[in-house]
Amino acid sequence: MSPKDIDESRLYCEKHMLMTCKICLHSVNVASDGTIPKNATDLFRPDGIYAVEPQFQLAHTLDIDRLGYIDGLHPDKERKLPHIDLLKAINNGSPYYDCNSCGLTYLAGGGPGSFAAHPSHVCSDGERYLIARLSASKFTCDSKKTVWHGSFHFGDKSPLNAHYQCIGKIDSRSAEWNLDNSELGTLTQLLTSVEKEVFPHRRKLVDEHVYTNSAYFAGRARRFQLIVITTLSKTLLSFLGRVQTLKYSPKKQAYYENNRFGIVKRMYPTTEERRRLTAKLFAGLKRLAKLGIQVHWSPGTKSMYKKRVFLNEPHVVPPVLNESQNDPPAEKDVEPGEDVEEDELIEGDSLEGIPDQDQFQNIEYVPSPEEDAETQDAVQDASSNPAK
Repeated sequence: MSPKDIDESRLYCEKHMLMTCKICLHSVNVASDGTIPKNATDLFRPDGIYAVEPQFQLAHTLDIDRLGYIDGLHPDKERKLPHIDLLKAINNGSPYYDCNSCGLTYLAGGGPGSFAAHPSHVCSDGERYLIARLSASKFTCDSKKTVWHGSFHFGDKSPLNAHYQCIGKIDSRSAEWNLDNSELGTLTQLLTSVEKEVFPHRRKLVDEHVYTNSAYFAGRARRFQLIVITTLSKTLLSFLGRVQTLKYSPKKQAYYENNRFGIVKRMYPTTEERRRLTAKLFAGLKRLAKLGIQVHWSPGTKSMYKKRVFLNEPHVVPPVLNESQNDPPAEKDVEPGEDVEEDELIEGDSLEGIPDQDQFQNIEYVPSPEEDAETQDAVQDASSNPAK
């Protein structure tokens, strides 16, 4: 950040009279010798201090409409579901907030004095939650490839919104399996966009506003938690939530789960292409985790409906891809005596043995007003009806 010298006549934020205020992005700190450093230029900042665990978190584990609120009544009730009248009072009943200055959409948790304070957007639980939606505009399938056309929406009329298409080679499975493959690839690109475009964009906004002599405070102010609304099925999202606890066998093209005694008890058959796409997705999650960005995933039911409509039109799907029995079972028990060599297993989220391939084509995209409205409907839908 560009250092801003601290003025001793401005030790407290103007609105709340606090020396450290997350809403105003104001933090003046006193050194151990009693002096007040003029800026954060020479202060120690360890590498990796902001990093979080790279976990695949389903949004329903916290419930989107609970995020951002904190209940101070009891340690066991730190998070609460706000009363509907309170929700209406703070943001017209909407669980999200579009910031025109940021061009980004945030969860509205707490009072408008916090989440609506640009560029902080911190909720009453001390965190900020940015919403990204992957919306499908068109699907195509033939005997050689599947193409997933869709848009990344980060905010109402945001300059960061973009259109992508993922062209994937045909996997020997159903049309739905292949479309999920294409979306997995596109979601990886979305995470890359957050890393390469959204995070630097927010960093710039914060650095122009923050008033502090603490490098750590400035770094925390730039960071956020990410909520991704996706059309992936709840079954696939649930499996992805277990990948980091599984082992993968390249020889048998299957993920394996051990019981508490370390004995392999269950397998999840897959394909080489699905495994490659899954590992690439987790590589994107790990990069964001190093930046200090935790990702939550939520299925958007309206976008899922569009996919179901497409899949229920047999004339647009090649017959070879129109049979759900082409898909392996989601999971099955390992038969007694089935040979699973421990030394052939690798971590479920590992990139080991995967070539570095890129199958994305980036197209500049500006959403139409109709699509903006659809985006907000999807955010409202996913926020109000998290997966159970």
